[in-house]
Parts: sequence; C-alpha cells; structure tokens
Amino acid sequence: MRYRFHRTASPEAQMAAIRAADAIIRPSAYCVNTSRGRIVDEAALTRALREGWIAGAGLDVLTQEPPAADNPLLTLANAVVIPHAGGFSDEVVDQLPRLAVEEVLAVLRGGMPRPIAWADRAAFAPAE
Repeated sequence: MRYRFHRTASPEAQMAAIRAADAIIRPSAYCVNTSRGRIVDEAALTRALREGWIAGAGLDVLTQEPPAADNPLLTLANAVVIPHAGGFSDEVVDQLPRLAVEEVLAVLRGGMPRPIAWADRAAFAPAE
C-alpha cells in the first residue's frame, strides 16, 4: 500500500496526512514528501526514523528552507533530503530554456502561458 501527498499545506491537508500516517505506519513504510514541508511533522518523523517505526524518508521539502544546520533529519542514515529539486533530471534541465522561450513567445503573440498551478492566471491576461 502506498500513500503519496502532493497537496497544499492547508490545515485540511495536514489532517489528511496525519490520518493516513496513523493508518499505514509500519517498520517497512517510507515517508516521501515532495509537496510542502508543513505537511510533515518533522519532530514526529525524526522520532519515527530513530525508533524504527518506519524504514526511511525521502524529503524534497522541509518546513524551513533552507534547513537549519542542526536539523536532525540531515544526520539520519535512513533519511534522504534534497533541496526542493526532486523533479529535475538531465532531460528537464535540457528542456527548460526552450520551454521558457516558448512561454515568452506565446505571451508576446497575445496568448497565455500554459497553466501554472501557483499563479493567478488573471495577472497574465492582456490589458483591455
């Protein structure tokens, strides 16, 4: 059974994460967070990793970014923390300049950029 969270850090999302974690916590479980740092209670995760309640964690985001040097998750052998770059691969990095130019050209031609989940699309609308 796998649970994956890719949600906003709303109170409802936090509660959903807590309920799901309570339902699936076991020594073979892994916590993977590529969503928002606040979704995971880092103190509870650190304890779960140290005490063997779960096998490991892979974190692309933390509550505080960049993390404090003394963040215990950075020292645990069963935790992998990366700098909010989990979606980057050689292929993605190679395509970014082309994609950026395509979006700029679309706007210059009077169009709209492709949907951006975090942006207010109305801000991109041409002036009347």
